[in-house]
Amino acid sequence: MRRFYMKFILYAFVTFASFNSHADWLLKWYSGAYTSSLSYNGQTAYVNERMGSNGSAAGPLGNYAERLATSFNNFKASLDGYVQNQVGTNGPLKILKTNLVGNAVFSIVGLTGAFTGESKLTISGLSYQVLLSYNSTWATCNGVISLNNIQMTTAFNYTTGAVDSSFNSVSLNPSSSLNCSSVLDWIPIFGPIVTGFLAESYSASVVAALNNYSTSMASTIVPVGSSLGGVLDAIPLQKYYINGTDMGAYLRNSFTQFFAGKTLTIIVGQPWPTGSIIYGVEDNPAWSLNNTYSLTFSDSTRSLNFSINGYRNWLYTWKCSIARPSLSCPPP
Repeated sequence: MRRFYMKFILYAFVTFASFNSHADWLLKWYSGAYTSSLSYNGQTAYVNERMGSNGSAAGPLGNYAERLATSFNNFKASLDGYVQNQVGTNGPLKILKTNLVGNAVFSIVGLTGAFTGESKLTISGLSYQVLLSYNSTWATCNGVISLNNIQMTTAFNYTTGAVDSSFNSVSLNPSSSLNCSSVLDWIPIFGPIVTGFLAESYSASVVAALNNYSTSMASTIVPVGSSLGGVLDAIPLQKYYINGTDMGAYLRNSFTQFFAGKTLTIIVGQPWPTGSIIYGVEDNPAWSLNNTYSLTFSDSTRSLNFSINGYRNWLYTWKCSIARPSLSCPPP
């Protein structure tokens, strides 16, 4: 009988430990909406649009927000791919994680007198981080390589949305903090030189891979679509009225003349994480705001601003085992 109780206690301890190691508070999507505002010469019109299930698009605002998110995700995926190809998959150097942070700031300068959409496009505001590790029989390395506020300049047609990569200019602004140690560290002078060279060479190889890709960066981050990357798709007809004027129709009829020879600024915010459940965020609020998009333009006679914000509400749920959601236990 004593052996039975000992086995039972051991089983209960192991089971509880396995449950607890996977337990967590989850934030589950509950509801959400997009709110847009279009201001012209001091007058503003608003449109609200509910999200579909799990935050999916349910109208023109959501569709455009998803298009912007796709551009962000494609940009990061392309950077990840080039770094991974340089590093390889079977060697001692490993990519632990990558991050794309910041908001994409597009500054578009329309050519004076050109009604065909030719412009100069400058993109800034984004930084890219690569967390690396290196492990071999004689050395180990860990650290971060960063591209800080990547600057891209290219020729852009804001009417068709085409990017001319032959005019690209890119500044990656790299920095690295990669620390290495090796079996040679005990040797004065020589050991630190070897490990320092190792850290510098791996940092340089990753930056070189991104430099080789840099001419394609701008065409990846620019949203797909005509009329400033498809923004008119988010401003449908008969939705935004200012002083009796249908602004959707007005912008379509005078789009190229409106911006020719002028400068406008577009800011695209980071997309929400994909999926309806986010793990390990018990310190986050039960609602979140996403500054999805803003377009700002003004000259001596006109001013225009169009913005989209997203709101999501979340419910906290306690899961005793993320791997086995049907299991239940009281929260801590």
